[in-house]
Amino acid sequence: MSSITDKDLEKARKILGDTVKEWTDEQLKNELVKMKYLTESLLDDYERSIFDGKTLAEKVPGMNTFVIDDDTDSL
Repeated sequence: MSSITDKDLEKARKILGDTVKEWTDEQLKNELVKMKYLTESLLDDYERSIFDGKTLAEKVPGMNTFVIDDDTDSL
């Protein structure tokens, strides 16, 4: 699992607004790590349920090399 960068924290604060206004960077990092773990786990479980017990990355060679531009500057 990749680490949470300062840019990730900035984006999260922009998106979540007042909800996390009082949180420290460490608190926000911890919650982001938990959310990322949960979403990746749920997605892996779902993929295994539809792809014969394998994730999409396991089914498609090189799948982990794709980069998705998550530019949220337009928010």
